[in-house]
Amino acid sequence: MIRLASVHDYQSIKTFDPFSGSRKEDVKDQRVFVCLQDGQVSGYISMARAELLGRPYVQYLAVAQAFQRRGIALRLISHIESRYTNKRLFISTESSNNIMQELLLKLAYVPAGEISGANLNGTKELFYYKDENA
Repeated sequence: MIRLASVHDYQSIKTFDPFSGSRKEDVKDQRVFVCLQDGQVSGYISMARAELLGRPYVQYLAVAQAFQRRGIALRLISHIESRYTNKRLFISTESSNNIMQELLLKLAYVPAGEISGANLNGTKELFYYKDENA
């Protein structure tokens, strides 16, 4: 089941969130959706507040390690796609995240470019887009 995250989900999200910063404000702003497996938060997806060039942008996507490789990321992305029909949806990932790159290509996302120097670990940030029913 996928639903809008609540403040009660924040502690669960924190246990597997690999990104810097906090998702607390994102949750309060109702920009985070969680996937529940066996009653626990198994993954989340967060939309950017400011969008990207005026278009919806998936800012964060993470799945708890115990639930990886079970289609949760696919379900979360599909949920967001269903909310943004007739829009160009953007998403990005690090150049070292081959699993995510494969998933995005499988879902027919188109490479849109890259930014060097954005990640402290030296990886490039790769951007993708998909036109939803446009």
